[in-house]
Amino acid sequence: MSDRLLRKKVWSKSLRLAHWGLAFSTLALLLSGFMVATGTAQTVQAYDFWINSVHMGAAPLLLLSLLLRAVLLIKGGVESRLSAMLRSVKASALVDMLKFYITLGKAPLPAYFAHNPLWVPLFIGFLLLLLLQALLGVLLYQDALRQISGLSLDSIFSLHQLLAPWILGFVMAHILLLFLHDWRGKRFEISAMLHGDKIFTVNKPEAIPGQPVSVVVQPPQRSASDD
Repeated sequence: MSDRLLRKKVWSKSLRLAHWGLAFSTLALLLSGFMVATGTAQTVQAYDFWINSVHMGAAPLLLLSLLLRAVLLIKGGVESRLSAMLRSVKASALVDMLKFYITLGKAPLPAYFAHNPLWVPLFIGFLLLLLLQALLGVLLYQDALRQISGLSLDSIFSLHQLLAPWILGFVMAHILLLFLHDWRGKRFEISAMLHGDKIFTVNKPEAIPGQPVSVVVQPPQRSASDD
């Protein structure tokens, strides 16, 4: 029996809401921080706009999105729960993902249901990095909490600036590799975070949708013309 394509809901509405909340708030915070740190916002009006309107406006969205994602890590579905994500991190899957990246997609993209197994530990680290950056931002404006922390204003500000390039680097790598996934893997990874569905190649059409992805699906195959 020949293979067929299966369109299956993977990302829940709540997870997509947390994802895009994190995405938009992080980009707004990075851009506004860059404008101020580089001196691009030279006038009082420009400084007020980038800090008080953009930076301070995006910060609550980041905190709310982090809170929602933290709840989903504990009580979310199989696509968002931390326990399920960690179970997907296996040596063979990590090696296969590295081969896909090193060959720029010429090696086959391994089959996985939701999160990329190679990026699971990186993603968890990124969430912790965002949380630390958010807490540092709070300490910059809350004198009472800063006194409790025992950290000076200068040290908090320096660390806040130091972490920003690491966050930017993760975001850029994430975006670039997503394009590689869509170009070579043909799984509609980018649009999947809009409507929640991913495309799988099913090698057992009689299998019931919802069974473990390792049993049901294989990565879409590319033709020779795609190389």
